[in-house]
Amino acid sequence: MIRKSNLSILLSSFVAILMMSACSSSKHKAETTFDEIDSLRAYFLTIEDSLLYSWNVMIHDDNERISDLSRLLDELKYANALDSNIIIDYKEKVNNLKKHRYYMTKMKSAQIDIYDSISFALSSEIFRLALDFQDFGRYPFLNELMDSIDTRESKILRYRLNYDKIAKIHNQFIVDNNTIIDQINADYKHTILPLFELPFEEQ
Repeated sequence: MIRKSNLSILLSSFVAILMMSACSSSKHKAETTFDEIDSLRAYFLTIEDSLLYSWNVMIHDDNERISDLSRLLDELKYANALDSNIIIDYKEKVNNLKKHRYYMTKMKSAQIDIYDSISFALSSEIFRLALDFQDFGRYPFLNELMDSIDTRESKILRYRLNYDKIAKIHNQFIVDNNTIIDQINADYKHTILPLFELPFEEQ
């Protein structure tokens, strides 16, 4: 299981790393030395590792939220709370949620909004079906699953803010070192990463 406490540790370590590499990343001599490239490469790898860790923690928790929605429907089926066709319909909607989800390198604000709208509306509908079940109190696991889903949904904003902090450091590094990025990482594929934060012109 991923330990989310590691994320705050990784974020706090950036301050010290950024101070050590600020001079070499913002001012380049006509010829960058091998030592400078090695230092920048190590810093860049730290950013990349932390970026992927933050993203994976966020997606892992979202996957667990989707799994809990599916298990909630299973529990409603077990309790004979709903017609089987209704269960099948909602199961299909839950299983299709990931198809609407954003991707790290090419997400857009409209895509994020669509995913949020679909997923939150779906969880609200399933919650309503559960709460309308007259024997809801006889099945405590229903309430446990709903609490778990609520908790995971309450963490979404925090995960996105944490990811954006690291993505901004990544993007600034690319801007500061765009002339030598091939020397730092010859396999580097993408440049500026999109953020969950709305672009200034959209605010």
